[in-house]
Amino acid sequence: MQRARPLLFAGLVALLVWASTSVDLGRHMSRDGMQALLASAGPYGPLLFMAVCVAGIFMHFPEVVLVALGGVALGAPRAFVYGWTACLFGATATFLVVRYLGRDWVQRGLATRFPRLRALDDRLEHHGFRTVLVLRLLLFMAPPLNWALGATRVRLAQYVAGTALGTLPGMATTVYFADAIASRPHGVLAPALVVVLAVVLVGTARVVTRRLLLRGT
Repeated sequence: MQRARPLLFAGLVALLVWASTSVDLGRHMSRDGMQALLASAGPYGPLLFMAVCVAGIFMHFPEVVLVALGGVALGAPRAFVYGWTACLFGATATFLVVRYLGRDWVQRGLATRFPRLRALDDRLEHHGFRTVLVLRLLLFMAPPLNWALGATRVRLAQYVAGTALGTLPGMATTVYFADAIASRPHGVLAPALVVVLAVVLVGTARVVTRRLLLRGT
């Protein structure tokens, strides 16, 4: 079974690639598309929204887009609760999949080829909660991060706690601005703030992530 795990992991990745190309999730990635999709489920619309968020995590779809559309379709408070719950569930599920199927294979690669990533892995082992919290605050639900952390030595409890707390600000900001933009479609203040916030977050994320990678080398 140990030798079959890399093959199972490769098969899962191939299945996700196939699903992302076969399932036309993109046609619902608009204000009208998401509202129509959730309306078609009637009272189960919020549950469908959660399922879409979890599927987006597994298919490497930008989660911030799905959460923003949820803020438009459901309103900020409901989208925040349902989106945060779905993101936490999906992030934990991907963590467990990678941890069980691909961790040993990735660890062998880190040991010989990527000393900076190995230093970050050591940091996650000894300061898991704090490191995951910082990464989530800066990178939110970035698709590569969801999978990469599963291959590290961070403990599951620290990963879940850091993800749960670290995604709260990004979730709140996303649904608030999405709701604000939807309620003022001709305004320019809210979109401008979103652009500024995105630039600041991306710039800060690059600096902090680089320092995390360099620390300990």
